[in-house]
Amino acid sequence: FAWGARSWVCAGSNFIPREHVALYQACVVEKDFDKGRRIMSAMLPLMDFLEGGKFVQSIKYGCALNGLSTGGVRKPLYDLDAGEKQELLEVIEQYRQQLVPLIVPLTLLRHYVMKYDQPYLARQLYLSPHPAELMLRNHV
Repeated sequence: FAWGARSWVCAGSNFIPREHVALYQACVVEKDFDKGRRIMSAMLPLMDFLEGGKFVQSIKYGCALNGLSTGGVRKPLYDLDAGEKQELLEVIEQYRQQLVPLIVPLTLLRHYVMKYDQPYLARQLYLSPHPAELMLRNHV
C-alpha cells in the first residue's frame, strides 16, 4: 500500500479476516503507514509459516480452526502433522493476544529449530519464555 498498490491478496484473510481489514483500513483509508507497518510486522511470523512449504495445508487448517470445512488436501499433498498444526495455532493465538515477538528473526529461528529438530536450541528459554507475557513484543 505504501508503494501505491490498491489491493493485496493474502490467503490468511480466509481465517483472520479482521486483521487483514485492519491493515487495509490503516494504509488505504487512514493513510497511516506507520500503523500499517506495525500490523504487517506483527503478521510476519504468520506469513513466514504460510510460506514455509505447506501453504495449501496451512490455509485449510487455519480455516478449520474457525469452523470452516474445506475438506482434505488432494494428493500428492499431505495434511499438516500434529506439530505443524500446533505451531500454526500458536502463531495465530500469539498474534491475536498481541504477544508477537518484536524481533521477527527470533520467531523465524524458533520455527526452524522446531522444523529441523534441534533439541539443544529448543531448550533455550530465550526462544520460549514462560509465561508468554515475558517475551519481547510490540503493540499492534
